[in-house]
Amino acid sequence: MPAILGRLYNEAENNNYVNSTWVVSGKSIISSEEKVVVSPVIVKNSGNNESADMDTELGLKFNFEWIFLNKNFSDLVLQTACGKEIPVHRLVLATASPVFQAMFSHDMLENKSQSVDMVDISHEAAVEMLRYIYTGRIKAEEFSLTADVLAAADKYQLEELKNKCERILGSNLSTENVVEALKIAHTYSAKNLEKEAVDFIKRKMNETLPLNEIKDMILGKGRLVSK
Repeated sequence: MPAILGRLYNEAENNNYVNSTWVVSGKSIISSEEKVVVSPVIVKNSGNNESADMDTELGLKFNFEWIFLNKNFSDLVLQTACGKEIPVHRLVLATASPVFQAMFSHDMLENKSQSVDMVDISHEAAVEMLRYIYTGRIKAEEFSLTADVLAAADKYQLEELKNKCERILGSNLSTENVVEALKIAHTYSAKNLEKEAVDFIKRKMNETLPLNEIKDMILGKGRLVSK
């Protein structure tokens, strides 16, 4: 999948480029004040490491690290579950997420106010979601935090972030968390994670495991199905 980059230029100045590079998803963004247009440029990656290439693409695609968690030019704050506020930028959020784009494009409360309530998302998960939106990277590796980030990605339709979280969770499965991973996969239709978890259970069932571990996995799966 190619990364889409764009350069801002002013049409009134014979299309001379200004010193800013912005990212779009194949669409032109026009400023009504200065008639600034984003001209998309396709950048293709090469190599055999698909995961590394994807991360490289995302690093190119999202290049707003200089304003990540920065109040400079922010025009909105996110209110997280604990009450902490995070400064953000409408254009950046709307570029990354169709949910935010719809929120800021219609006559909704969030579009009229200067804040968005995210009471169902922890501060830590919101920061990691925003880190991805602004930089294309996340630092979450711990299972429960990654699961929370996946839930946030699903809510705001950040499919690439959701896929990345699935890979992280799938690579950190254990007999203690595999049933929880299945529950997460079921809740958020995370098919790749579901396959990883099922394959993990199949492998463990073929190994010589202590009886109590096998029992816990089976009972955990039963509780999941009953829900």
